[in-house]
Amino acid sequence: MIEAGGSLVSDPEAWALLRARARVVWLRASPDELLRRVRAQGDLRPMSGWSDPLREIEAILAARGPGYAQADLAVDTEGRSLEQVALAITEGLQ
Repeated sequence: MIEAGGSLVSDPEAWALLRARARVVWLRASPDELLRRVRAQGDLRPMSGWSDPLREIEAILAARGPGYAQADLAVDTEGRSLEQVALAITEGLQ
């Protein structure tokens, strides 16, 4: 298993290489949920200096969306436990 940051799709060569050599799963969540998770972690460095963090996240997701859509599987993680997400991935990749 390889964990890659969401920005990997912004590098066409790296994204193509990953997709050619692995099955890719997009762990999806709404902008509101992503912002909540970042804040809950207590590490706001990714958002420091952002005047409107929610709008920034929405813009990032919009820009990366076409790349994310190329994943082999998209799993909605919102409101799901780790076990539920793992099961959805396992079932989705069979």
